[in-house]
Amino acid sequence: FMDRLAKQGDSIFVEARTPFTVKRVVGGTPAAKAGLLAGDAVTAVGTIPTPYFDRLQAALRLNAGKATTLTVARTGQTLTLPITVNKDGRIGFEPLPALHYSQRHYSLVGSVPQGATQAFGIIGAQAKAIGKIIRREASASESLGGPVEIAQQYGGQWDWLRFWLLTGSLSMVLAFMNLLPIPALDGGHVVFLLYEMILRRKPSDAFLENAQRVGTALILMLMLYVIVLKPILAHLPH
Repeated sequence: FMDRLAKQGDSIFVEARTPFTVKRVVGGTPAAKAGLLAGDAVTAVGTIPTPYFDRLQAALRLNAGKATTLTVARTGQTLTLPITVNKDGRIGFEPLPALHYSQRHYSLVGSVPQGATQAFGIIGAQAKAIGKIIRREASASESLGGPVEIAQQYGGQWDWLRFWLLTGSLSMVLAFMNLLPIPALDGGHVVFLLYEMILRRKPSDAFLENAQRVGTALILMLMLYVIVLKPILAHLPH
């Protein structure tokens, strides 16, 4: 969820600048490897002060893919943690802003359009993410995740809001992926139907069978990478 918000950050007109602490550290990320803990306050990245979260984001982007240090305030002590920022300028933690939020309650009828807006916003965020991968503004390998990364996003503590929010987000992501123009997915079938409508002739059975084989092979290779190879490579020394 926080990753999706970060990807949409360029479209936010204005947001509050507030101090922050670490709410949750995602396992296996640079933050976890550096020893960052929930409740820590990151006061500097290298020599750059980070009193606010937007300052931290800017400092991390400047150090994307580089080794640096985090200055951390923890229970009255000041610690220096060596860390290597990933290529996207992220280290893998969820901030806890020093803000008090109000709640807005919706009726059953009013919740339907609000829920639809939230759901289709996720699809829009995924489309933007793929655009960034194509433009090489984001790493394709780091953007892909399998069961291990999904479990890490759910966290080690039960939170109903996080559970349903992430479950709904995953459902919309899968729906979006299913619409991609890849043979063996529904999006691939739509492409062939459009081809038939425009050219007034159906692709040959042999072509359709071969396209299905290629699409299935691509999907299986992608699954093999995110489920097996990526977790193994993550634990190998760089």
